[in-house]
Amino acid sequence: MRDVEVLIRYFGLIFFLEDYRSDLKDFLDSTVQKLNASWPIEQQDIRASASLCEDAISLTTRVFGQDAFSKATKSGFERRFNRAVFDIMVYYFSEPALRDFVVQEKFKAIKSAFVVLCRNDEDFRRSLESTTKTLQATLNRLLTWGNALSQVLNVKTERMARVSSLYASKLL
Repeated sequence: MRDVEVLIRYFGLIFFLEDYRSDLKDFLDSTVQKLNASWPIEQQDIRASASLCEDAISLTTRVFGQDAFSKATKSGFERRFNRAVFDIMVYYFSEPALRDFVVQEKFKAIKSAFVVLCRNDEDFRRSLESTTKTLQATLNRLLTWGNALSQVLNVKTERMARVSSLYASKLL
């Protein structure tokens, strides 16, 4: 059921990020309840979002290769799947406006930016390791990775603006 959990995490971040309060279990349960309740009316949007998630997984795999969804360390990439890394990759790479800027010539720069964050940004690294479920860690990793992507791709998207606004309103 881990694959179901990561898909629900994705739906939660995409549709209900503003409702997250640091209790991941409640957030996931609430996400499922809201999606089930809205299914008769929102079925097409939910299916379309799932398709965008598949596109994001594919793009992440193309950019990162065998290192996709793993955390970078001083000695390379960990081999295990990291849910927090999955969250940030699919959150942004599922956004069509951002994907238009992710051309193959930028793959190396994107991967390098992620490695630099994992190795040099203590708060970012901690948000991928030990305190992954708190609101602060969730918004910090989304904001930090969004800012890095913005710099590499020279673009600011709606999701980047959304996370910046949430970070400012909830954590500052």
